[in-house]
Amino acid sequence: MQNQKVLDIIPFNDIFYKSCFYNPFFTAVIYFKDSIIPFLANDFFIYRYNRKNKCDINFRLMIENAEPESKILEYMGICLNTKIFCTDLIEDIQQSILNNRPVLLVIDDYFKHPERHWPHAYLAYGFDNINKICNIIDIPANLCIKSEILYTDLVTAHNDYHAHFNKNMDIITYKEIFSCDDSWKDKTNINKFRSAYANNLLKIKGKLYIGLKDLLIFTDDYENIVLDEALFKTYAKELVKILKWITVEKESQKYGLQKLFGNEPVFMGVLEAIIDYWSFIKAIMFKYNFSSVYKIESLSATIKKIRQIYDLEYDYLEKVFSYFEKYYCDVQ
Repeated sequence: MQNQKVLDIIPFNDIFYKSCFYNPFFTAVIYFKDSIIPFLANDFFIYRYNRKNKCDINFRLMIENAEPESKILEYMGICLNTKIFCTDLIEDIQQSILNNRPVLLVIDDYFKHPERHWPHAYLAYGFDNINKICNIIDIPANLCIKSEILYTDLVTAHNDYHAHFNKNMDIITYKEIFSCDDSWKDKTNINKFRSAYANNLLKIKGKLYIGLKDLLIFTDDYENIVLDEALFKTYAKELVKILKWITVEKESQKYGLQKLFGNEPVFMGVLEAIIDYWSFIKAIMFKYNFSSVYKIESLSATIKKIRQIYDLEYDYLEKVFSYFEKYYCDVQ
């Protein structure tokens, strides 16, 4: 066996897309196919608020796929060899790399951040038996980077994931990625994906408007929390987490629409305003999280913004559906 091999791979860094899983994954998809458009056209973002009591703030953007991602992979001619647990992880990675197949790994990064156990993802794209390291694509802070990890640390991270998150052994943690159909370039007509997106969006029209009702309910509860200093201090950290992921997911939504339709459609300007308002609210919350100083004037401004977001989201949907009905004749 060779002692060293590194694939010529470029990290995907257009945006931090949805979670730490997708940037390494998209890196591998682009390595083989030069495009992620089918995945972007498959993602739809819907507000969800699972309120169990007055102060439950389980609010998020749910991401719904029009098709299972396995079907998108099949369509693009990308195949996966998968494993739940590797008894010889390093040897498995080496064999994959020698076959020019990067490996997506789900791990626990506790070895790097011992304050907590947390699921994370790497893309292994090389190995070095002399120095006992793997070359990986990591995403430590919303930016994909090329990095290295000791064999021993990688095995520890693999085993820790199973010990803390996969006790039932039902989660795939090893995905060898490769091209199994070279006809993909014949399927890259952007108008096809635009039409598919438009039609699939129309199919979930009811869910999108229900999502706006959830946003409105959350807005009322958010106001009650923010205006009660004691209650606000109880939920401030959770609100920070929610706002962080809302902005990530709205940016992901914008990125997908830009790749599909560009910036010209009028609804893109509305979406940009929505993201600006969420970012404003997040910034105020982050300041409080840093200072712990309760400033009712600043916090009241966030209430105004979130109520405006509801109006903007409603306007956004109206403009989106109007645009698609005008330019895509198969949308009924």
